[in-house]
Amino acid sequence: MEKILVWLTENLSPGIYFREEEAKAIIGSVEDPALLIDEKHTIRSYNEPLIELLNSSDEGSGGSKCFEVIHKGEEPIDNCPLEDSIEGDSVESEVISEPQLGDGYYLVKAYPLHMGKDSELYLHLVVEIPTECPDCGGELEKIAEDWPDDWFYCPQCTYTERVEERIPKRSDNVEELS
Repeated sequence: MEKILVWLTENLSPGIYFREEEAKAIIGSVEDPALLIDEKHTIRSYNEPLIELLNSSDEGSGGSKCFEVIHKGEEPIDNCPLEDSIEGDSVESEVISEPQLGDGYYLVKAYPLHMGKDSELYLHLVVEIPTECPDCGGELEKIAEDWPDDWFYCPQCTYTERVEERIPKRSDNVEELS
């Protein structure tokens, strides 16, 4: 994941435009679950790891709304990173706990991909956050509301860390995209 994130960071600027085929190649190169969605939350493309995460067949996903497929809801979730990404034309992330995906926590990142002529698509990455405490092996929990959303702690040994630091670096199989 590290190489794709570095590439995206270096190439997501107002002067850089993507063709939809290039955007689909990006999500096909990522080992983490990923989907390509438009500003109306319509799924335009997705990769195999997303199908595996959802534990379903790929039939019926294309053209559906992302919140229908991932959250089994009728509207976007609160603090939807896509909504924030559309509003700010920026990379946004949110830590979620989604019962449809299992018991864990997930970091969801939305990247705006400028397609030209006021057309936007958004790359959505869904990364499972490892929650075993590296100090004592206990289960990490999300820190209470008065902390930023991306901090976890271990109630057994008071270990704390940011969620970004819990994400394994998975760059070995990501193709060079430049």
